[in-house]
Amino acid sequence: MKTFVNASAVKVGDTLCFTNPAQQVTVERISESRGDGSIGFHGKDDTWSSFYRPQNRVRILKQDAPNAAG
Repeated sequence: MKTFVNASAVKVGDTLCFTNPAQQVTVERISESRGDGSIGFHGKDDTWSSFYRPQNRVRILKQDAPNAAG
């Protein structure tokens, strides 16, 4: 299931979803040291990067929570 979250909530391993062009990119690294406060997401062996302000909404592929062992 795809859902929107604030960029500040994205974690390494999350998959970002885009529509134009249609693609999915798994976040392999996050950088947060830009002077303007932007968060950088990096993937595809560091050949892809995209930057967002923390409050920007991004679309991710939501992973289902694993069933709790009981």
